[in-house]
Amino acid sequence: FTTQTNASQSTELCETAETNSLSTPLFKSKIKGETQISADQTQILSDGLSRFTGNVVIEQHQIRLRADSADFNKQTESISLTGNIHVDTKAISLDANDGLLSLENSDRQFKVVKFKIPESNLRGEAEILDLDDENTSRLSNTLVTSCPINQTDWKLKAENLTINHEDSYGSAENAILDFKGVPFFYMPYLEFPIGDKRRSGILAPNLSSSNSRGVEFSVPWYWNIAPNHDATFTPRLMSKRGAGIETKYRYITQLSSGELNVDYLGHDSRANDARHYIRYKHNTDINNKTNLSIDFSDVSDFDYNNDFSNKFNSINQTYLDREI
Repeated sequence: FTTQTNASQSTELCETAETNSLSTPLFKSKIKGETQISADQTQILSDGLSRFTGNVVIEQHQIRLRADSADFNKQTESISLTGNIHVDTKAISLDANDGLLSLENSDRQFKVVKFKIPESNLRGEAEILDLDDENTSRLSNTLVTSCPINQTDWKLKAENLTINHEDSYGSAENAILDFKGVPFFYMPYLEFPIGDKRRSGILAPNLSSSNSRGVEFSVPWYWNIAPNHDATFTPRLMSKRGAGIETKYRYITQLSSGELNVDYLGHDSRANDARHYIRYKHNTDINNKTNLSIDFSDVSDFDYNNDFSNKFNSINQTYLDREI
């Protein structure tokens, strides 16, 4: 534990949230468990209390904190922060009203928080945010969105939200998706990606309506089979047609790529029959001058296009490609 008084404040220490979104901050402390403090003034008070005021900068492993003042309690091995608190880690930036750091472990808690996750362009607010370590953030009574400031079309409200920055995913408890100020759907538990890493799990449900299918509700489930192939299974319920399932399988190899789509409706209550749609697309670069391309489509009946027109590029399409 080291301190500095009247230290000159370089731009490295005064990084803002906007700067952090463009590049990863350079942290001074390279050793876990080490804490460095710099401030304009230091006061040694009674009962093992030290007070730092003016341009307070606290450096720990992979984290930098700035505040107007900080109190170090030797007895509890903790630091409390007040006034214009700003925090930068490799994964998240935040502003808060109050903060408390424990030097005995990696617990860091902040209250009345506004945060930003540069990797996914997510931002939000939380009543309480706990940084368990540089890879995990836990938020209480929070809302999150990827919309620009002053243009929040959608937001996810959650009682509890856990963000795993290393695996690039978040999990929410008692989550409500709000669109244009209207609650859209509720989920007791929800997982979602915050980066480019793929992860198996339930995706956002879809609710729509049409004259042909009535009210339609679907819940996709994504299966991350391997880095080079995946699948999505989407059960769907249509008030005028019945229950069916959509499947999509994708793959890619060193020379080839392809996609298989199969939709099946076991019993169409309007047509009184089973319905299906199949499309297979494949491409192989055999060599620089030779290429194999397959595009095959099939439907159960001639009326499928009109009844399920969202599967086609145009509702006026009267034929399906079958090409090799």
